[in-house]
Amino acid sequence: FEVRGYDSAGNLSKEAARILFRVNAPFWLQARYQLLAVLVLLALGWYIHRLRLKQQVRQAKVIARARSLERDWMREKTSRDYHDQMGHQLTKISLYSTLVAQSLNGSTGDQQVRKYLDKITGAAQRLGSDSRDFIWALNPQKDSLVDLEQHLKEFAIDLFADSDIEFSVIRNDCPDNMLLSMDWRRNVTLIMKEALHNVMKHSEADMVKLTFYCSEGLIRILVCDNGKGFNPDSEGIGNGLDNMQSRATKLGAELIIESAVGIGTTVEFLARLGETLRNGEKQAVGSRQ
Repeated sequence: FEVRGYDSAGNLSKEAARILFRVNAPFWLQARYQLLAVLVLLALGWYIHRLRLKQQVRQAKVIARARSLERDWMREKTSRDYHDQMGHQLTKISLYSTLVAQSLNGSTGDQQVRKYLDKITGAAQRLGSDSRDFIWALNPQKDSLVDLEQHLKEFAIDLFADSDIEFSVIRNDCPDNMLLSMDWRRNVTLIMKEALHNVMKHSEADMVKLTFYCSEGLIRILVCDNGKGFNPDSEGIGNGLDNMQSRATKLGAELIIESAVGIGTTVEFLARLGETLRNGEKQAVGSRQ
């Protein structure tokens, strides 16, 4: 700001009087404030994004939980209905076949009919056994490793009941509350039942042991016998072993068969825990709520 004046003669002063001052811009126009405002807006936007993301995750978990409960309910309902209907029909087939067989005399034709009726009865009984396995696998209340162990134990005790084979079960370092997927349980059941059937039919053993091991993220299930053994590389041993290998491969697992003539046989099923548990999770689904 400059000021000049006039003297009494009307002459303009040669030098101007100066006053220096500065007018600051409003704070909202200052660079520091604008930078701070941008940072605050970015932080607020990030916070809102995180809230929405958390909300979406919670909603997804709720939906997944609801779908899981719905699947479990449907599995349980299906198993009950299937058990009632299939069990009733199979019982009728077996009963009618037995009654017809009892009504036949000893003629040659009747003996042939009796032979066919025995086959029908046997097929119905096998179908009944397979149906029970299927119903058991469907039941969501039978999803734990303990349930699998008990199921195989009951099967083996019944299988070896009229033989001289001593059967035992061992479980090492496997938690009681480990939950398994339905498909995994069913395929492992069929693999182990086939191994136990082979012991009964071919091994000539007097001792067989079923063992469960859990360690270092792996689960191992073994069937060991002290029978006559066989050569795993030999031909003509049937499709049973191929089917067992196929089921293990389907589960992303490994089936190891060790045997030699005169030293018995060991069938080992080996899988990673992350591939066995329900929904592919470990501890989150490894405990029953």
